[in-house]
Amino acid sequence: MIQNNHYNSDLVRAIAENVTVAWQQLMYHTEERHKLVMASMNWYKTAEQVREHLKTLYIRIIFISKLSHISFIAYSLAAYEH
Repeated sequence: MIQNNHYNSDLVRAIAENVTVAWQQLMYHTEERHKLVMASMNWYKTAEQVREHLKTLYIRIIFISKLSHISFIAYSLAAYEH
């Protein structure tokens, strides 16, 4: 329209600039939202890994606790027999 010598080329130019600015803002916000989504996904993946490690640690603690209890009983029985 500007190249075809539109009767109100200033208005056409201003509208084109407004559209460009709006598009750039939209792209900026889209990129920022994508970064936020990716950071959220990474956080949840890390949290899940930490949860799995804590679960494994808890199971090991329970297992060691039971072994200690069994060892104590075995030691007590051995001492009682002598």
